[in-house]
Amino acid sequence: MAASTGTYVGINCKCEGFTQQDALQIDLAAGRAKQFATATQQKLGSWGPDVIAALKHHFKIDTSKARGIGTVYQDNWIQYIASVYRKMVSDFIGGMTYILGGDWNPMTWPGACSGNPAFTVRVNPKAIHLNRSFVQSGSSGNMWSWALLHEQAHFASRNSPGGFNSIADYAYFDDTKKYLRLSTDQALHNADSFTNFAKELLDPGFDWDRETAGY
Repeated sequence: MAASTGTYVGINCKCEGFTQQDALQIDLAAGRAKQFATATQQKLGSWGPDVIAALKHHFKIDTSKARGIGTVYQDNWIQYIASVYRKMVSDFIGGMTYILGGDWNPMTWPGACSGNPAFTVRVNPKAIHLNRSFVQSGSSGNMWSWALLHEQAHFASRNSPGGFNSIADYAYFDDTKKYLRLSTDQALHNADSFTNFAKELLDPGFDWDRETAGY
């Protein structure tokens, strides 16, 4: 007999359409994602060498080369990055809602989310949708938490002009060649850039040189 589904309100979020077991795991993952966003926000305030390196890697911001008006542009970019993480933290604290989605998202361009484990609608999202493939992927380690942080970057940009999310998916880190070719402007509006910036700062297993070797 299939496990019953419903709405479960946990410590960190509300889950709609999931089994209680899956909802509990999502709640735990959301709590860790909130911790990641909070710790990254704090790291940005400390301005250590790890932050400087990660800014160059994921947002193409090389603080060693900025001169004159270039420093003003860089300061604005970094303030924008910090504002996205602040919004993520605020949204997590306010309480996120995760809804079991289908395999296709009609609120975005046709087929864009086919097979994607999670998605956030492009216009005024009220929740983050997690497909069955997300749940079926298993919640080993922090995999779900990093995925939720990725979606949180989309969600945090929902108040852009016209109601569209300004943070999109220009490139995923798995497509390393494409990821490395992103411009600064594209990286600043790319969800995986925010995810992997945080991962480089917080995940001891993340090694930029190893991950990008050969590209």
